[in-house]
Amino acid sequence: CDADAIFEAAIDAGAEDVESFDDAHIVYTADNDLAAVSSALETHVGDSETAKLVWLPTIEAEVAESDEEKLARLLDALEEEDDVQNVTTNQKGVREGAAA
Repeated sequence: CDADAIFEAAIDAGAEDVESFDDAHIVYTADNDLAAVSSALETHVGDSETAKLVWLPTIEAEVAESDEEKLARLLDALEEEDDVQNVTTNQKGVREGAAA
């Protein structure tokens, strides 16, 4: 399906927004709408590669350049812990699963 068809199907299913790339589409929806939107899209366009909740910050924080290395070490240490499933940050310019 093309990007316009994905966008239309996602919005009709209750999604808030869609980002389309050459090889993937990211659908943004409220956490309580994930199952319904995912199910509707699978019916319309087929199985998805993944459907999961991802924490996105509403406010991004600036980190002083002198603190960036310390924050990166902290994020790396947390990611290496067996008991930690996901590490997120609201550091400006850093996305889920990526340390500075």
